[in-house]
Amino acid sequence: MFADLGHFTASSMRIAFPFFVYRCLVVQYMGQAAFLSKNIASIPNSFYNSIPDIVYWPVFVIATRAAIVGSQAVISATFSIVKQCNALGCFPRVKIVHTSKHIKGQMYAPEINWILMILTVAVAVGFQDTTLIGNAYGLACMTVMFITTFLTALVIIFVWKRSVALATSFLLLFWRIEGVYLSSAFIKIPQGGWVSLVLSFVFLAIMFVWHYGTRKKYNFDLHNKVPLISGTL
Repeated sequence: MFADLGHFTASSMRIAFPFFVYRCLVVQYMGQAAFLSKNIASIPNSFYNSIPDIVYWPVFVIATRAAIVGSQAVISATFSIVKQCNALGCFPRVKIVHTSKHIKGQMYAPEINWILMILTVAVAVGFQDTTLIGNAYGLACMTVMFITTFLTALVIIFVWKRSVALATSFLLLFWRIEGVYLSSAFIKIPQGGWVSLVLSFVFLAIMFVWHYGTRKKYNFDLHNKVPLISGTL
């Protein structure tokens, strides 16, 4: 997601995730699991219920700021993905504003920003329930992880030039784990998860139609191009 954003270098991501982010996530999820093992009734609100009262408000502030940072990351990643789709001819052309003179990955797309705002308001007003929104979010996350694992297997074969057996072993190992979570997320499709599927199919249809029309136009121009005739008077 951060490959073309320009906000972080590859080395900073390699250092930050394994040494800080991953360890914090493991500790946090282990703490929630330990709390829920003794407080089953707190499942709907396990995060805040598991926080000691003395640090509740500091954690609340940090969690809110983290949500803001996470939403900004999603918005920036959307701009980057749309730009890459434009370069591949898979998405309608939109205005891209480069916000930095030195880092080309920092950009802003006004039309996409408005679309994201409208979709966000529509989902919030339509559901009016964080549980339903969480179900849609969970299905989207697990589907992304499932697809990313498959793409990583292709990287192992074609980019890293490793054996097919290694890529297959990697794929089966992680798909076996992620498949359990993804199958559980499918149960939530009637309870809000359908929104992620509908939006995915809508944007997939837009990209397919645009790419098909662009390819047809290119082939037509290629076969009907008037050759330039050079000569002397």
